[in-house]
Amino acid sequence: MKLAGKGALGVWHCVEPGSEAEVERWYTNEHYHDRVVIEGFLRARNYKNMTGDGSLYFSRYDTVSVDDLSCDAYLHSLRNPSPWSQKIFPRYHSTVRGAFGVTHRWGIGIGGYLLSLRLDDGSKGICPEVKQELSDRLHTLQGLEGVVAVESWMVNADTSTIKTKEQEIRGQQDQYPSAALLIDLMDPAVAQDVLKHLPVHCEMAKKDLMKLTYQLTKKELILPRPH
Repeated sequence: MKLAGKGALGVWHCVEPGSEAEVERWYTNEHYHDRVVIEGFLRARNYKNMTGDGSLYFSRYDTVSVDDLSCDAYLHSLRNPSPWSQKIFPRYHSTVRGAFGVTHRWGIGIGGYLLSLRLDDGSKGICPEVKQELSDRLHTLQGLEGVVAVESWMVNADTSTIKTKEQEIRGQQDQYPSAALLIDLMDPAVAQDVLKHLPVHCEMAKKDLMKLTYQLTKKELILPRPH
């Protein structure tokens, strides 16, 4: 089975101080499993910020298609969160969440570190100049030492703004970017060199340097889920 689908859900967020340990237990013991088991979901990954600035966590979910992020099974899960999820989501803050189509992917494998960039406010639409520049310039990153993989995502605004119980529990409308750029790295020190080669429109992007902490793929599911 090919794990690299054409859809992706990205969730960048912080949590209330002191709740990190329980949030991480919830991710690894319930939440990621309950997402990956859904038809069309291929993989979930968790990242944690290394710098102390920006989003504390980033979760990415790879799907066969962006349409899988509005399928009945997934929406049912969003509208009927588990008791543990109802306890966790109020602890989120500064949440940025978007459903994306994967428009560019290069590389084989996954790096232990990730440079994540979020471009513009998605509610304003995708700037054609940004889309074109990402398409034209991303190849410059492929030859850099220490860069494992590069992906560009373009938001699907309709899917990103579906009203759900989970969003209601988080207490505010989630923001979403117009596009995202994900760069897998072997060494976090490579990030500074990468930033020198990025397209001009990426200069104002929200940047997070993160470490991979967890991954679950469809092949690794245990059914029924262990408690």
